Amino acid sequence: MKRQGTLWKEIQDKAKAGDIRGIAPAADKLASSAHKVPSLFPEGATTAKSNAKPEIWQKKADFDAAAKKLETESIRLRDTASTGNADATQAIVKDFGRTTCGNCHTPFRVPPKPS
Repeated sequence: MKRQGTLWKEIQDKAKAGDIRGIAPAADKLASSAHKVPSLFPEGATTAKSNAKPEIWQKKADFDAAAKKLETESIRLRDTASTGNADATQAIVKDFGRTTCGNCHTPFRVPPKPS
């Protein structure tokens, strides 16, 4: 999951810098790893390290669907960035965190403690 966070930061940084085609490789890696997300949370893995809420297993179909959406949207971002279309790519990046990362973190992840 940390790798995915690193990839998302890379995507955001490249978007801010206007390196649209440079987003595609990171989005591809994000898409390639998204299908592994459900397997990272075996039943009962509610440790401080995982930050998993019990809702992952109570609403397993929703959790699996959130991981699939991450994969689908990452592919869409990769394909759009590959075209070099800055406006379309920036539009995806703008909503990506909320509609993919947040789609899973909000219902299924214990919020980080304020520092």
